Amino acid sequence: MATSKFRPMATYHAAGAIGNFISQSDGIVYMLSTSTYFITPPVTYVTAAARIADLQVAETLARTGATGTAAARDVAFQLVLKDMRNYRNYVQTLADALGSKTN
Repeated sequence: MATSKFRPMATYHAAGAIGNFISQSDGIVYMLSTSTYFITPPVTYVTAAARIADLQVAETLARTGATGTAAARDVAFQLVLKDMRNYRNYVQTLADALGSKTN
């Protein structure tokens, strides 16, 4: 584990608007999945992408105002949020394993 005061910190702040959150999540999955360094994620990239797609559909349905669609969207949102937090922890674990700022 890196012990330097320059220890790298993985941060994640979910975007406020649901549309921005979906775009942000898509970007994170894309950036991690195209890297050769992040090869053993805690949630597969296919699973995360499918959950993001499900959230997009749930958001579209929630905008119709039909009964129960907002609650379904909130469930899908929580799944994607959990995935993004798992990715943040995964990146931090890899950063800690490097040992120094220069690595």
